[in-house]
Amino acid sequence: TLFRSGLYRGLLPQLVGVAPEKAIKLTVNDFIRDKFTQKDGGIHLLAEILAGGCAGGSQVIFTNPLEIVKIRLQVAGEITTGPKVRALTVIKDLGLFGLYKGAKACFLRDIPFSAIYFPVYAHCKTMLTSENGHLGGLQLLTAGALAGVPAASLVTPADVIKTRLQVAARAGQTTYSGVIDCFRKILKEEGPRSEE
Repeated sequence: TLFRSGLYRGLLPQLVGVAPEKAIKLTVNDFIRDKFTQKDGGIHLLAEILAGGCAGGSQVIFTNPLEIVKIRLQVAGEITTGPKVRALTVIKDLGLFGLYKGAKACFLRDIPFSAIYFPVYAHCKTMLTSENGHLGGLQLLTAGALAGVPAASLVTPADVIKTRLQVAARAGQTTYSGVIDCFRKILKEEGPRSEE
C-alpha cells in the first residue's frame, strides 16, 4: 500500500503525530506566554524564550515514539532481505522505554529550536505588520522563514545525533551508547562539517 513502501515508508506515524504534536507545542507556547504577558500586552524576551523552550520540550514526550518508528520504517526500506518491517512490530520490539531511545537528543534539538523559533517569529511578525495593523500571508510566510532558518541551522547537529541513536545499527556500522558518545564518534569519524 501507499504507506508501506518506497518514498512514503514511515508516513503513517508521521501523519498520526503531526496534528497532536503541533497542537501540544502551540498550546504550551501560548499558555506560558499568556502567563508572562503584562497588562500592556508586552512580554520579556526571556519569558518568550522560556515559553518556546517549554513548548519544544513538551512535544518530545509525544513525538519521540513516533519519530523512532518512522525512522525504523524508513531505514527498513533499504533492507531487501528478511521479513517486512511494520510499525506494530517496531513498537513491540522496542517496548515502552525503547520508544524513547534518543529522547535526550530530541530534547537537545526541540527545546532550543522552539526557544529560538517562537520569539523570532513573534518579533518578525511585529516588524512586518503594516502601519494599519495588517499582516498578510506573505508577511506570515516571511516571518516563519526568518525564524526557521536560525532555529533549524543551530539544532541540526542535535537532529543528526538523535537520528543516529534511533536507527538500528547494522553489521559493520558504528554503534553509540548515548548522546555524548555519538557526538564524539561523529566528530572523530566524520568531522564537524557536512559534505552535502
